[in-house]
Amino acid sequence: MFWSRETGTVRGLVYDLKDIINRATWRKQIIPLDKVKQWEIGDSQGMGIALLMLEKSIEPGRNSVGYKQFDTVRKFCSTASNLSIAMVNDPDADTRVMKSLKGAVLHMHYGPMQTIFMERFTQGMRIRMPAEKLRNLPLLGSSVAKILEVMEEQYMDFTTSNKRKREITSMCAGYIAVTYCYGLRGNEGMWVDADRLRRGIRVGEIPFRNEISHIIVSLLGRFKGEDGDRMHVFCLASTSGSGIQTRRIMERVANIHEEEKTESCPAFCNEVGFLLTEKFLEKEFLHPILEELQSKGWDNNAIPKGIEVRKLYRCTRSCRRGADITATNMEVGETVINFVHRWDKYEQKGGRQPARF
Repeated sequence: MFWSRETGTVRGLVYDLKDIINRATWRKQIIPLDKVKQWEIGDSQGMGIALLMLEKSIEPGRNSVGYKQFDTVRKFCSTASNLSIAMVNDPDADTRVMKSLKGAVLHMHYGPMQTIFMERFTQGMRIRMPAEKLRNLPLLGSSVAKILEVMEEQYMDFTTSNKRKREITSMCAGYIAVTYCYGLRGNEGMWVDADRLRRGIRVGEIPFRNEISHIIVSLLGRFKGEDGDRMHVFCLASTSGSGIQTRRIMERVANIHEEEKTESCPAFCNEVGFLLTEKFLEKEFLHPILEELQSKGWDNNAIPKGIEVRKLYRCTRSCRRGADITATNMEVGETVINFVHRWDKYEQKGGRQPARF
């Protein structure tokens, strides 16, 4: 509880306590401090969970062999808190609430995970534990174009099985093209809707007047900060500035779904219509191709030698960060980048300018 504060603060606190006691003793008066009492036998402050958190923190972790990070061990506290909340210890607990003028309701709850001890303990643990973050490296436009080129070679190879061609076309190539070209988060790229893709595949194929050749892509899912599933429609250039042929790739995806006569399923799915996972795409396509390019020394600036490809290149953020950096290098305006990569912020504001921009 003491060490949730900085060293200088603790040292000053101890000095002031001694000063108060010495002055009161010299004046022969009662020491004006609360009497320190022994704690009752039992654990009402969360000490047991605190000890388990410390024990788990010195075990090997994913990012470091010497320890687990705070964000991992703190889950013990939240797990115990959720159990405590679920227990109905006080029949009147649900009726005692605080309500704001706007209708926001705050429930009053007390448990061992909400004590001052646990608050101070977790604060001190967060401050003093080392944190080793592994940020996903960006996949620049040249790297994405090269990855898709390798996939195209595999697709055109007559020895490649039909199943493998389907996986290359409708899964990995389509997913990478959409995720990179619109700067989507890893999970959002999976939500391309097959039905809307098939129905609108010809829109933008032949530019009208001053239009640029483009393709319509629709995402259907539950997005961050929203309630329920929603459809988001946006346009992508048929061929990007990095040479990514988005239309050709997505037309193949649409043709596969047309031949299979799929209904109400995501565009990037297996043969029975189930949504694929980012881990599957990384394991089967992304990481093997990146390791091959790295071993051949294709571009040491884009994929440096000596780095662990499987740890630092992930679908979650690599495409999005690469798109952001590539657009900046091509001198695209910041307003345009924010409008494309932070599209969800604009939609949540109903067309108004978000406060962060």
